[in-house]
Amino acid sequence: MRFMNTEVIKITDVAQQKSEVEKAARLLKEGEAVAIPTETVYGLAANALDPDAIAKIFTVKGRPQDNPLILHISELSELSSVTPEIPEYALRLALKFWPGPLTMIFKRQPKIPPAVSAGLSTVAVRCPSHPVARAIIKASGVPLAAPSANLSGKPSPTSAEHVLTDLNGKIPLIIDGGPCSVGVESTVLDLTCYPPRLLRPGGIPLKDLSSVVGKIEIDPAISGEITPGAKVSSPGMKYKHYAPKAHVKAFCGPSAASLRQILSMNPGERDGVLCFDGCAPLFPDCFVITYGGAKDYKKQAASLFDALRRFDEQGVLRIYAQCPPDEGIAFAVSNRLKRASGFDLICPSSNLMVVGLTGRSGSGKSTVAAVFEKNGAAVIDADLVYRGLCKTSTDMKKELCRRFGDVLNADAEVDRKKLASIVFSSKDALSDLNRITHRYVLREVNDRMIRMEASGIKCAVLDAPLLFESAADKLCDVTVGIIAAKPDMVNRVVLRDGITYDEARMRLNAQPEDLFYIKSCDMILENNGSLRDLSTLSSGLYQKIMSMEVSK
Repeated sequence: MRFMNTEVIKITDVAQQKSEVEKAARLLKEGEAVAIPTETVYGLAANALDPDAIAKIFTVKGRPQDNPLILHISELSELSSVTPEIPEYALRLALKFWPGPLTMIFKRQPKIPPAVSAGLSTVAVRCPSHPVARAIIKASGVPLAAPSANLSGKPSPTSAEHVLTDLNGKIPLIIDGGPCSVGVESTVLDLTCYPPRLLRPGGIPLKDLSSVVGKIEIDPAISGEITPGAKVSSPGMKYKHYAPKAHVKAFCGPSAASLRQILSMNPGERDGVLCFDGCAPLFPDCFVITYGGAKDYKKQAASLFDALRRFDEQGVLRIYAQCPPDEGIAFAVSNRLKRASGFDLICPSSNLMVVGLTGRSGSGKSTVAAVFEKNGAAVIDADLVYRGLCKTSTDMKKELCRRFGDVLNADAEVDRKKLASIVFSSKDALSDLNRITHRYVLREVNDRMIRMEASGIKCAVLDAPLLFESAADKLCDVTVGIIAAKPDMVNRVVLRDGITYDEARMRLNAQPEDLFYIKSCDMILENNGSLRDLSTLSSGLYQKIMSMEVSK
């Protein structure tokens, strides 16, 4: 393969940049391979009717010959030129989802070179929605074969920069159409059988497809590797795909349970963690990328491949990746991560319900925790964990002394009163204290949770005043905030801690207002009655929580 100068042309308006569109089309007509944008990922396009042009795709990508390609057309009327049979339900799907990220597999027209379909009698076809891609296909006058514009097996490209990283000097032209809006490849549906068969989850969720055609079978290859000699009719089924240089270990299951498993691996400075938004503070010692909220599947899809490429740039050795569930477009995200890992999976079927309990001083957290414990839960008091580490954790003590000077007492334990006198006079010092101590407390808390689950405990309660500030809420399946009237809390703090009313008020004023807990927590328990009332409410809340599924 000869080395060439790769030109990058940005097209933002096909109507105003017809000459740029024509340049790409001219190269394609001449038998060259050109990178073009689509709404899913960037494609390495070539004339699908030219065997020599098709061969360039396989050469440039280093793609195995038995990995079929997808044909791209600019509109539905072109479909009959590539397949002799169009089932009625295929038309219904096309009218609903084309242009868009849906690939359908049909019988192949004889004029389509066998290399396109890895020698099979079928052909995969889609009509992309990206205006630049459709304009280039239309100007070319032929269907374009266009797998992802990357080196085979690597993370798919969702920007022109990604393509240039992989294919600079190997192709004459990259058309920059901006970042891909979907971010994962198209859904592939085999229509040569009935019911239709899902071969690859992608940009169109399975539920949406089923609403049009009814029952859809799921190919077993989606959830596992297939035998090396097997023939496949869709890309993304047979080989390890989408993989960065670092080894990926994928963690499935409920968000909190997967995070607890990742944290138990003690990822270090040569490791990377791919997790949902808000979880980065759990992993201060390694390179972390967040790629969307736990339920923000569209953002996860749009961010996934860019994140995997960023790990390559950092040179991490391992990537611990948090997978979303197999639902909606997240099914595609989960599938890509599993294939990137070569199906190196940890999928905990968590039987432990972790309840995060928080609230202001004197709100009644300890009483609620005691009721839960009486009902069978195991309680972890974050403050007691911290006090224990002040005595036993050599590493935490060393780090505290490096930052705040000698804060140890005669027994070589952290003098918490001395430390408090330093940090509570400075916001920066308090922030540094929390940054140091949260790391050690969270790891100890997590270790206890892992041990509890292994021992068969069904519910663990984490009593933590700084539940959200420390990101410990991300380790919990459900969070409960205890709120109460401020005068009642002041009285309880005075009686419990032996301090003055003014001191109690100052302590409460330094803590979040009730509105913070109301907005942040999954559940709220109001402690505005007697101790007996609180106990009754707590027992009812425990029963309600234990009837829930671990699914947060």
